Amino acid sequence: MNPSLSNSRFSLLAVGRWLAIYALVAAAGTALFIWLHHLGNQIPYELAQQRFANAVAEVAQKGGAERYFQGQRPLLAMEFCELSVGVLAGARPDDAHSNPLQDAVLPKAFKRNLPPYTHCASLQRAIEGQELERQLMKTRYWWGNKALAAVALRHLSVWELHQFILFATYGAYLLLAAAMALLGWRALLVSSPVILFGMTLSGIPRFADLVNGPPTLWTIIAVSVLALLLRWPKTARLAPLFCFGTGMVSDFLYQSDGHNSLAIVLIGLVAWLGYERTNMSGATQRALRCTLLYISGFFICLALGQVAKYTALQWQLGTGGYIIGKVLEGLSYRLDQAVVETLGPLTPGSAWVQACIGCGEEWWEKLPIVRDFRGFALLMPLGQGAYTMLNAFSALALTGAVGGAVWQAQRSGRRKLVKDILWLIALALLASTQFFLPNDIPFRNERFVFLLLATCWSCLAVTALQLNRKLFSMLAGCLALGMLCGGSDSCHRLRAGIRSTP
Repeated sequence: MNPSLSNSRFSLLAVGRWLAIYALVAAAGTALFIWLHHLGNQIPYELAQQRFANAVAEVAQKGGAERYFQGQRPLLAMEFCELSVGVLAGARPDDAHSNPLQDAVLPKAFKRNLPPYTHCASLQRAIEGQELERQLMKTRYWWGNKALAAVALRHLSVWELHQFILFATYGAYLLLAAAMALLGWRALLVSSPVILFGMTLSGIPRFADLVNGPPTLWTIIAVSVLALLLRWPKTARLAPLFCFGTGMVSDFLYQSDGHNSLAIVLIGLVAWLGYERTNMSGATQRALRCTLLYISGFFICLALGQVAKYTALQWQLGTGGYIIGKVLEGLSYRLDQAVVETLGPLTPGSAWVQACIGCGEEWWEKLPIVRDFRGFALLMPLGQGAYTMLNAFSALALTGAVGGAVWQAQRSGRRKLVKDILWLIALALLASTQFFLPNDIPFRNERFVFLLLATCWSCLAVTALQLNRKLFSMLAGCLALGMLCGGSDSCHRLRAGIRSTP
């Protein structure tokens, strides 16, 4: 037999086997997600009603305080109300003949058909015992956070769930640090900026709610498991499939809160460090494959959700095309919003940006990334001064890392360090697409600025590990001098004198 023909058949069989495995995972995941919605709909209506009534009463007693930064409770705002009426509507079908499977595939919420036309007004009417009609929730979402909230509310109150998400998120970051330590001290050192900045600067207390908290928590836990899989060559074979499944769960939980940017950076970073540790060839290429599989899992889960909803609605009413129309309508609206928020500042008189906490009076202060950096300053726990210093030192760290990599490439011809830094920068740029997406919630996009700052320090760590002692000493000296100069009164006076010189 022709050896090349035999190898070709073997390759086709291997590809077919893996495609079958991924298809099986996608089908099993879709079935699991539908079952979780069915399980969530089993919560007793009176119990859910009491849970949300207590939560609203607690906020009223606190005077409706704003969402917290440092230890206060999150505001029960629009997103929370939308999720809440979804939980309540799922627990109370239209009639005794409602189909449980269709209710699981097509999540419903109470209608906003009385003024004021808001989800919070509908929630208030529901907890007061009024009868409300149901309608389909936005069909482009899986509403997995609603399903999980409904399941958890059978055992915990809203406030207890917020506490659990808050502490579990911090614990997940510690778990990630431990998993990276198992990959070696080098992996821990390179990933530590993302872990430390994520714990302290990403606004965890503010977003530890039922809507935004679960996706972030899942992301950190999933990446920790990925790091453990990459600890040994045998289990590392499962890493690509796990990344695919992680993407599916991400889409199930939420699509547009921004946790995807966090997942892309963490998966790319952890997979790269893990594959390098196992001495597998092409660590960057393998890490890229894991990242692309995460993105593929996300979009395949989105597509399968739409197919399931189309089928259910076609079966129920013969109008499955409604699903396609609503998806296209939502996509068109969000695309228009993204274009306006991105290009609006460049057009005089039309600089409109929704939920922009960092927008200033000048047109350039409304541009993407610029406005996000300005908004991120308000999340800083130590104030504006610490934010300015952090930005300056992060820029200095990136400059030093790039300079060291270029110097090494020119002096010794070794280009590995340059490629490593380019990979980290590519991850940061990919995560930066989040800042161009439409946003309705203050600080939700801005909190991910920490990824860009942390990448600067990860680049510096990679450079420090690969430079020889002489070059490393010079780099460390330049960085220390820059930090000393940035914080000293004499340098402040020197800069002021330079600016005043004609």
